[in-house]
Amino acid sequence: MMEFFALTDKGLIRDNNEDAFTIGIHAFKQEKDIDGGIFSPTSDGEIFVVADGMGGAEAGEIAAQIAIDSIQNEFLGMDFLPQDEDERCIFLRNSIYQAHQNIIDFVLTNKHFKGMGTTIVVAWLIEHYLFLAWCGDSRCYHSKLNGKTELLSEDHSKVWEMVKNGLLTPEQARLHPQSHILSSVLGDKDFPPKIETKVIALQNQDRLLLCSDGLNAMLPDDVIYAILNDRKKKIKDTAINLVEEAKQNGGYDNITVIVLENR
Repeated sequence: MMEFFALTDKGLIRDNNEDAFTIGIHAFKQEKDIDGGIFSPTSDGEIFVVADGMGGAEAGEIAAQIAIDSIQNEFLGMDFLPQDEDERCIFLRNSIYQAHQNIIDFVLTNKHFKGMGTTIVVAWLIEHYLFLAWCGDSRCYHSKLNGKTELLSEDHSKVWEMVKNGLLTPEQARLHPQSHILSSVLGDKDFPPKIETKVIALQNQDRLLLCSDGLNAMLPDDVIYAILNDRKKKIKDTAINLVEEAKQNGGYDNITVIVLENR
């Protein structure tokens, strides 16, 4: 069984919310504010997606929603569940690439939206396995019952490349003035997206956090880890706490979180 809770907030500065999320392939009602519940994954698994749109005005909202809808349609149209781990990762990457192409196609017929795009992080849960894929700087964190917590995704950004090369710490990268400059997103027709995947086995009471950068740009990882690791709190309270802490620390961007716990 898997328990989840999702929450999105426009933050304190932005006039609109350019984030979007989806919960489940077909099992759950889609909401843009709050949703949660307990589920046992279907034979095809279940997907959880966070997208963080960009482009100004309504463009970011549209790009994020196109990506969300496109990925969900790819899963709804899946004829059979790939049995091989590599094939599942290929399906994930292809689904995200199709979302990228759909954004490009939309801009071609709506040229006033030129420049819009989105980041994406997708968690595909099949039995006790997480198949993760991402592009951009929307993130996935993994917390074990023993308190060990790690960032599973790696941001596609200029400053994260500096982290990987040992030139910055993650905290220095978070506070860097160029932290918002991304090296890969969906929707850029001149640069194909860099889509990465990862597979991990989940243990009992493991927690996952999917989020837009409106969370981790406001909070250092140690604060996120502490909130996520507090097993005395239900995951609904964990999600609300994360969003409220981000707002208390500035809330400069839209904030979206999905918290999941394996049972």
